[in-house]
Amino acid sequence: MRRYLAHETALLLARYCGCYALAWFILTASFFPARAQTYEELLRENAVLKERIRQLEAQLHRHRATSSDDHNHEHHEHQELITPRARVHLHPDDEAPPDTYRYVNPIPPKWWLPQDDYRPYSWMPPPSEGFIRDLLFGPVIDTHRSPRGTPWVHPFTIEPAQIHRDAFFFYKFTKNAEGSPVDEHELEAHLDWGLTRRFGFVLAVPFLGLEDPAGHQTGFGDIEFAPRIVWIESQRFFLASNIMFTFPTGDTNRDLGRGEATIAPFLTTWHDVGSWRIIPWRNWNQVHLNFGPEIGLESGDTSLLYTVVYAHSFLGPRLLPPHFHHTHDDTNHSHRHDEGIISPIGPAYPIGLTSLLFELNAQTPLNGTSATLVQLLTGVNYALTESAELRFGVNFPLNHLDRQMDVQYIFAFTWIY
Repeated sequence: MRRYLAHETALLLARYCGCYALAWFILTASFFPARAQTYEELLRENAVLKERIRQLEAQLHRHRATSSDDHNHEHHEHQELITPRARVHLHPDDEAPPDTYRYVNPIPPKWWLPQDDYRPYSWMPPPSEGFIRDLLFGPVIDTHRSPRGTPWVHPFTIEPAQIHRDAFFFYKFTKNAEGSPVDEHELEAHLDWGLTRRFGFVLAVPFLGLEDPAGHQTGFGDIEFAPRIVWIESQRFFLASNIMFTFPTGDTNRDLGRGEATIAPFLTTWHDVGSWRIIPWRNWNQVHLNFGPEIGLESGDTSLLYTVVYAHSFLGPRLLPPHFHHTHDDTNHSHRHDEGIISPIGPAYPIGLTSLLFELNAQTPLNGTSATLVQLLTGVNYALTESAELRFGVNFPLNHLDRQMDVQYIFAFTWIY
């Protein structure tokens, strides 16, 4: 009987204790809800992880350098002598003359081989604070790659859907422009600048030189300006609007301008279509679509413009040797050579990134008096450094050859901020 009472008492106490613990947990969760980790805390945690990874990579690099060294280093201190051209190590017990000092080449062997320094943990895009706040106050994300690592390639003939901060310098040579005997040379300064996360603008100022059998004409052409808004952004899809205004600043008497202002509201999309698994090298593929009318504000002439761009990107060889910053720590006699800069906001193009572009452009007049004109541009972009890009393209017509140019060559240099 006593055992039964003791057993029942223990069960009753366990039930009361369980109910009390459950009630305490509910009240605690109600009055002290779980706090989500803020973006600043995520940045601090990310910085700690990056510093730890950098230390581990530095240790691994020193271990590889020690294991591959032909000289048998003993565990003694080394003096370091800095010369204008090289860095040498002198063992305290080594009495050899200076000409036998070991030379350490700061440039690694086979530096020209393709390599991608992008690491997914090297940056995190800030979380969206809502469309209106991102549009008016959101900071610009200075990156040229998506969080998946896909580069945001800038096409030749249209504006991309992403917000950038780039300066372009174009030289275009057009043979027999618009089916006429005039050859056209064009120098264009093109600024693509982001003001907020979702808002930016484009400004293009052309300078033209016309070679006509009757004479030569030079001067500024029509200036273009376009406000840009990103409506949808994700890892694999972007939707933006680019409203292009053309101002008649060119002299029409010398055929340097159109003679009227135009407006062209475009919708532009970007699609990440993944990589080709059938080819052995690492690659990225993307598609740009652009669609909208171009309207003459005085004449009312309207044409429908549409563009399809396909870009295939891969890692090519490097043309310039890496640049190193030498640092010396007197406490542990460690030496480190850091290459480049890891942006705290976003990664740049990897050096040597090569993109092959195919751009199909078409223009259909809506007044019905003329047919659709189609052109195809093939081009290549090459990332010379993290801040410089070289571009070359060839544009040629596909139909109505008597009404279009013979061929157009495009050379460009891009400075990436």
